Amino acid sequence: MNDTHNKQWLYLTGWIFIVLSCSIFAISLQEVPSFSFDLKGSLWLNFILTASYGCLILFSFGIRWAKKEPENRPDARHWSIFLVLFTISAFSLNEELHLFAKFPLWLNVYTGLMVISLLIFPYKDKLPHILQYILYFMCGASIVYATYLTWFMGPLLVYSIPLALVLGLSLHTYVPLLWLITFWKYAFKMNDLPHTQKMAWAGAIIPILALSIYLYKWQQVQHEIEAVKAEYELKYAADYPEWLILSQRLPDDPLTEMVLLSPVTTQDVFWMKGDGWSFMDSNGFEKKHHPLAVLASAMYGKLNIDQNILYNILESKYDARHQTERRLWRGGDLSTKTVSTNVRIYPEYRLAYTEKTLTIHNDPNRSNDNGWYDTELQEAVYTFHVPQGSVVSSLSLWVNGKEEKSRLTTRHKADSAYTEIVGVQRRDPSLLHWQEGNRVTVTVFPCTVNEDRKFKIGVTSPLIIENEQLVLQSIWFEGPEPEQTTESIRLKFEGSIPANIHLPAAFKETLTGNFSYTGKLKPYWEVTSNIVPINKNPFVFNGNSYHLENLSPKTADFSPENFVLDITNEWHKSEIDDILTLAKGKKCYVFTPEKEEITTENALKLYTILRKNHFSILPLYRIENPANTLIISKMGHKSPLLSDMEKKQNENNSIRNVADTLQPIFVTNMKHYLSHIQSEKVKVWNIGKEISPYYQSLKQFRTIEYGQGDLASLVKLLGQKQFPISQETDNQVSLYESKINIVRDNASSEANGNAPDHLFRLYAYNDLLRIMGKDFYDRRNLEDIWVRKAEEAYICTPVSSLIVLETQQDYKKMGIKENENTLGNAHIGSKGSVPEPHEWALIVVVLCVFLWQWRKIRA
Repeated sequence: MNDTHNKQWLYLTGWIFIVLSCSIFAISLQEVPSFSFDLKGSLWLNFILTASYGCLILFSFGIRWAKKEPENRPDARHWSIFLVLFTISAFSLNEELHLFAKFPLWLNVYTGLMVISLLIFPYKDKLPHILQYILYFMCGASIVYATYLTWFMGPLLVYSIPLALVLGLSLHTYVPLLWLITFWKYAFKMNDLPHTQKMAWAGAIIPILALSIYLYKWQQVQHEIEAVKAEYELKYAADYPEWLILSQRLPDDPLTEMVLLSPVTTQDVFWMKGDGWSFMDSNGFEKKHHPLAVLASAMYGKLNIDQNILYNILESKYDARHQTERRLWRGGDLSTKTVSTNVRIYPEYRLAYTEKTLTIHNDPNRSNDNGWYDTELQEAVYTFHVPQGSVVSSLSLWVNGKEEKSRLTTRHKADSAYTEIVGVQRRDPSLLHWQEGNRVTVTVFPCTVNEDRKFKIGVTSPLIIENEQLVLQSIWFEGPEPEQTTESIRLKFEGSIPANIHLPAAFKETLTGNFSYTGKLKPYWEVTSNIVPINKNPFVFNGNSYHLENLSPKTADFSPENFVLDITNEWHKSEIDDILTLAKGKKCYVFTPEKEEITTENALKLYTILRKNHFSILPLYRIENPANTLIISKMGHKSPLLSDMEKKQNENNSIRNVADTLQPIFVTNMKHYLSHIQSEKVKVWNIGKEISPYYQSLKQFRTIEYGQGDLASLVKLLGQKQFPISQETDNQVSLYESKINIVRDNASSEANGNAPDHLFRLYAYNDLLRIMGKDFYDRRNLEDIWVRKAEEAYICTPVSSLIVLETQQDYKKMGIKENENTLGNAHIGSKGSVPEPHEWALIVVVLCVFLWQWRKIRA
């Protein structure tokens, strides 16, 4: 009776210890402002709980255990509890030493199931047979997992015993080995049901099979890389960079993506050559512990691909541009604490202005990096994805608690100032750059543990018309950890309030035309409403007025002599046959990369070759008669950008901008082609539902005439010998998705208008892109010529950037002058908007002070 009571008491104590240990570990991982708990405290408390339970077992059974009396030994339940406590303690230690990077979700689930199986197995006899078989299955799967972890920790086992004489912490390295022994015993020594060993073997075979599939895929990707490289040298080297062909030709399945991402997202084995003790890639990829990739690289070596080539592939193939942005300092401990979004919608002017204010928090306990870098000074890097046609028109940074607004200067000068200050002086700058593909990047430095940093950007966006509705798309961002971010959104319609306003359900209407939301961060949302007639009231500035006109589709006579089929894996063979029928009697060509005529006889052969391409970068400069040629494409949502083509690998295996090295051949040829574009541009018809980033840029810079629709629409147009063309002139820009033209006129000295200044900002942005198109690849040399146009409207463009420096002396030292005769930073209360209640209150206070001073002087 006493022995039974003794065992029950130990069971209860063990379960209490497990609950305490789990709670301590969980609390230590949380960010609770009112409660600070050091990870080191978690480590020692959990280690003490583990050691205490081990001592309780020893003292409770004492000498009877030593006499090998079976009835007086600890049973499997005691051992399972002790091993679980030891496991929690090991994870606490890892939060300090970081032998393992963060686990991906599937591995966390795997680990959790293993720990649960470890606790439940001693009670298996009380479970239904089906659950017992599942437990044996998990035992087999756990054996494989424990074997891998034992191998990973292998070299440390030799040194752990002598080191244990100091504090005993090194004994944690034996936890995986103890798992392995325990689960082997449970699976093959404690099997009192038929076929349990078969279930255990099944549990072991499935993860081994998954590993085998991954290893096969790893080798396959290696071989495909080598094959594409060989093909590149034979066929593509004359036009394209190597990374582009690799990105275009490598498979696009999830398993290939896992393999390609592994060099920058997978922790290396710390005892092999690599950087296993650094869990943040230098370009912003967070490294995790992926056992499949770890084993593959250990068995077959790393992928035979240069890191800079890999970065370009990841950018164009997997939308990893944010991770590959330049980083001058680490930012692994940063998180986005709060976001405040303030939106003004002007339905009559088909535009909106959005201000987003973000607060950045630095928590040195958040990252699982090993601390080999300065956690006190970190750099926040954000990528904001803005609606198509949007332009950033303000930037602010809070310095010493005060909002400091940006200055606008050339991109090169702003970048030089930022890198010099961040790299050497460690003062307070913020930098905003335009990026191709409807993106902008914002960098903020320094972000310290002593205070949160705050910055604000303002974005002017056109409202698009979709399905006979006005649509505002939100701005979303990539940046420091946003999982715990809270957001408040205020949205207000200015002027005529449209009917049938639709927002996400979480938004509440506070006043007519005013909506709000408070809660967890909403990355993406839309506002839709009925279309309202445009307001033709102008905005007047610097002797010019800007007003809206309705845009009506315009076509011109066109009967193509040649057709170019831009074939990728998006196409179907039947579509090629239909086009060949449509173009009967005329020439049809493809680029393989050589220009080849496609006919009904060789269509299948050429289609088989070209359908291997996941996207197309058509060499427009090789089209001999662009004015009389029609390109027919079916686009996907991925491709490189025009600016990506400027990157080239130099002798030191680093990527630099084209301004710093020799121009790639594609850039040289495209530069010549674009500079010679006159009024007759090549015409492109997209039979797909999406537009690729490459063609989107060509369209945005007005270097092609673009049309979109199904084949039936194209047949109808060509039957009428017509094609849609641009309506833009030197005094008019067109926003096709918004179905409006913005027109510039000379304004008399008495002219006035109450349209929002954002009208001028959108006009200047689109007009500048139109002017820049033919010189896109020479924009660095033309910055000083074009920047005044951007400065007048105060907009971020390919040649102009916004920067905030800490002091006036910093601006003076960097040669960044104060902007004069410009619209300046946009703001919510800018011309055309009605002041907010607090703004009215401020106006009243100012007037009262003025009247009081006036009366005082009069008295």
